[in-house]
Amino acid sequence: TDVRVSAVGHREALVDLGLGLALEAGSAGSVLAWAERGRASVLLARPARPPADARLQELLGQLRSVVAGIDAHPAADGVPRSLVRRQVRLERAVRDRARVLRASTALPSRPGLAELSAALGDAALVEYVEHRGELVAVTVAGGRVRTVRLGAASTVADLTDHVPFALRRLGRRGTTGESAAAASLLLRRAGSRLDDVLLRPL
Repeated sequence: TDVRVSAVGHREALVDLGLGLALEAGSAGSVLAWAERGRASVLLARPARPPADARLQELLGQLRSVVAGIDAHPAADGVPRSLVRRQVRLERAVRDRARVLRASTALPSRPGLAELSAALGDAALVEYVEHRGELVAVTVAGGRVRTVRLGAASTVADLTDHVPFALRRLGRRGTTGESAAAASLLLRRAGSRLDDVLLRPL
């Protein structure tokens, strides 16, 4: 679990670096690829559950037992070499078994631009990417990929903060006509401004 958490941190840093370089180079295809890598990394973080494989369960149980024995050993006496050697053997066995199991599960490949465009047909894909406080839209339409810089991400965050408030006010029983009218106006203004920021530039 600790290794997975650490790997996620490194993945996020790599995605941030890759996005920055792609935006700097003006490569819309690379921006889309890095944005998708960032989103896909969430799917790669598997929950820490006991493995379904009986042999791997057995090896992990033995390893936990040996590690507990090492931790319980008084520091002054030093850990017996036999325990350390057993720990190393079990760690290798766990790693090898996990590799065998992983090799039998093929990960799906990422679609290329041509495949993505074919799947979209006449439709368009719009993906919003936030990078270091800036909001960028990546569009795929008609076989072309484009990036459009939309400005500060905080602008959208401020506008979307108004939407739940207005919807709650409109959905509440007992809201007066004047209060409902004010909430409707707020919602329309927020929607119009979001349209100006997020869709009109595309």
